[in-house]
Amino acid sequence: GPPPSTPPPAEGAPTPQGNSFGVHDHDVLAGRGAFVNAHPGNKRFRAWAVERKERFDQGSYSEKRAMAQEIVDLVRALVPPGRFLKRIANRTMPIKDTSTGQWIMPP
Repeated sequence: GPPPSTPPPAEGAPTPQGNSFGVHDHDVLAGRGAFVNAHPGNKRFRAWAVERKERFDQGSYSEKRAMAQEIVDLVRALVPPGRFLKRIANRTMPIKDTSTGQWIMPP
């Protein structure tokens, strides 16, 4: 049959603009530093990882891959869906907030 239609974005969810995106609290941001560490999506992502750490450390390769995929699926199942974003490099603007620079979904 035809592919399922994409639901409209949830109220307050960012919409893609060209190759950049607004960032929301469900997104997981790639990078380092206090801002990225404090972002709500990164905090949630880390909490889910810590919950699985003991099983992950003892797991086989396939079990580890399954746990990693489970976390990715949890992020993407949020409403609005969480995305894994990377900031477009701009050395003149430090990452202080989500409005600084542009964020993209890496390939």
